Amino acid sequence: MSVLTALSEDEMNRRKDLFARFPGIDDLAGYNAVAAEPLRPIVAIVDEATALLGNKAVENALRTVALRARKYGLWLLLAGQDWKASSLDSAIKNQLSTRVQFKALSGAQSLSLIHI
Repeated sequence: MSVLTALSEDEMNRRKDLFARFPGIDDLAGYNAVAAEPLRPIVAIVDEATALLGNKAVENALRTVALRARKYGLWLLLAGQDWKASSLDSAIKNQLSTRVQFKALSGAQSLSLIHI
């Protein structure tokens, strides 16, 4: 959990403060074009996300990153084995621009992955 907290609160807020120095800059590429020290993108890979999302603190940290951190160059990759349509809350789900599905165990599971 401390890694997600560091990403969702500490690093995002640090980058938010850096971006504030350059009004009108609203993405990582724009920031890096004007800043003396460019920032690298960070990708948080969360495996077994379906199991971790049962913990509200984890879900809240993931929601924060999904909703607010992308503009600062912080992205999420969520992986899991047993996704259900109810696995993700709609705020996180709406931020997922790409979904990759490998072999599903059943037709029902395959259909639920489409709706995630």
